[in-house]
Amino acid sequence: MQNFASVNDSILAPFYIGYDSLEDFLEHANLKAPVYVSLVSLDDQGPHGVPIRYSDVRVFQIRNALAHYWLFRVQAATTVGYAPDTKGVKAAFSALESVKDILQSRGFSIVPATVAVPRDLRLMRASTGLMRFDKSQGEFRPTSSYEEKAL
Repeated sequence: MQNFASVNDSILAPFYIGYDSLEDFLEHANLKAPVYVSLVSLDDQGPHGVPIRYSDVRVFQIRNALAHYWLFRVQAATTVGYAPDTKGVKAAFSALESVKDILQSRGFSIVPATVAVPRDLRLMRASTGLMRFDKSQGEFRPTSSYEEKAL
């Protein structure tokens, strides 16, 4: 029988702690632990059984057998008669890059990877005041409050 007390905590993450905002995640994050950042697109059933593709920026940090996370829903688009949404893709990647910029400006070590979650676990969606969507450019950008806090 294996002694689980000797297993590295970062390998086991049985509990997921979600934060309402990126600001809350940052307040509780540890600068010494890596932060896993990714853009994840998943297909699911939307209202009335319509297939939907969701694009989320996911930020995780594993500490003491806990997976701390922040999830930002960038886009939800129907996949019926699906044609690639280049504006949505541009927005999603700009959100990912903005989040990476925000984390790096605060001294976090970023690992470009996602953390697998149990199939039945529904992650909580959240928000942030540290970036905004620029409609004219179709991109997310850090806000002035982000720039002030980074100094």
